[in-house]
Amino acid sequence: KQNSFIKDAQAKGYVVVMMETLVDNAFINTMETKWENIIFTRVDADIADNLIDKTEQQHVALTEDEQKKLTHLKIGQLLLSVMSEAEREERIFEIINQLNKGSGLVDQKGEREELASLNLIAARKAKSATAYIAAIEYATQGIKLIGQGAWQQCYDLMLALHDLAAEVACLSGQFTQMEEVVNEVLENSDQLLE
Repeated sequence: KQNSFIKDAQAKGYVVVMMETLVDNAFINTMETKWENIIFTRVDADIADNLIDKTEQQHVALTEDEQKKLTHLKIGQLLLSVMSEAEREERIFEIINQLNKGSGLVDQKGEREELASLNLIAARKAKSATAYIAAIEYATQGIKLIGQGAWQQCYDLMLALHDLAAEVACLSGQFTQMEEVVNEVLENSDQLLE
């Protein structure tokens, strides 16, 4: 019977997470506090109809594309929140790929900077694996997230992203892109020798 309620919610486009063990209320409260637009609840006979009716109204406001982006973003945030530093390093590509797919929905400056920093970590890891094209994509995504006008506020991060983008562009033979990145650094750097 529980499966029918879960299937109904999934058919309406909701993300349903089935837990094999009891979930601590403090964990749920932390997640709901962290993500204002996400509501965790048990799907059962007592509330299934009301839950679906209530959340259906929320989902109508988002387009299908926005809903997919939001889902990717929430998956990435969840992965990030439950992993240790070592696990994050090991699984950075899984995390950042989810977050980047939903990055268009991130509008808080601090969150965008954090996401750009994670892209820098992924770019460095891709470079060390000689995946230069992926490294350029991660570095470029980090730059886009911060925005070109942010050199004053995020100087070190912008310089690190541009430096890495230029290096891997050179290593992959994309000299025009390398030149564009270097010129941008020259226009915005504090010191000529950086």
